[in-house]
Amino acid sequence: MRAVHLVLLGALGCGGAETNGTEPSSEPAEPTAPVSAEPDPRYADAPEGTEAIARLLRARHTEDLPDRDALVAHPEPEESLRWLVTNGDPMLVRVRAASTLRHFDGAETLTLLRSVYVDESQPGNLRAAAIEGTARFRLDDVLRAELEVAAALDDPRVARAARARLDGANGTVAP
Repeated sequence: MRAVHLVLLGALGCGGAETNGTEPSSEPAEPTAPVSAEPDPRYADAPEGTEAIARLLRARHTEDLPDRDALVAHPEPEESLRWLVTNGDPMLVRVRAASTLRHFDGAETLTLLRSVYVDESQPGNLRAAAIEGTARFRLDDVLRAELEVAAALDDPRVARAARARLDGANGTVAP
């Protein structure tokens, strides 16, 4: 069996210098795909810095997502996140942008988050993330009433996020 593997590796050129007759090169490998300096056209009408923030939100692991300090290093971070909530692609970026808005407290941000979590046509994971995004905002009577309605919804993601926000809220929640 070992002989078969060695023959296959040799035939495929995967055995290294001793099997394929070439010496290892100290030259850097050429890139397989051209690197473009052109901006992504999807972000043509986005606030400055949006494309870079979208790349941060595509992190493979949630512990690698940007914190407030990483976000404010970019121009217009709150505006960029709001833009991504409505225009981001893929949906993962929209969801993470909504949740990440918890680091900001602009009036336009709360208006956007409210419009998302009350809109039953939006996906449940986006609505739940929008609720998480309200963490910096004081839980006034209107917000509390909206969250109580959301906590009773059939979608478990939205209901769970609303209950967590209500349970953890005494004024504002520290991010």
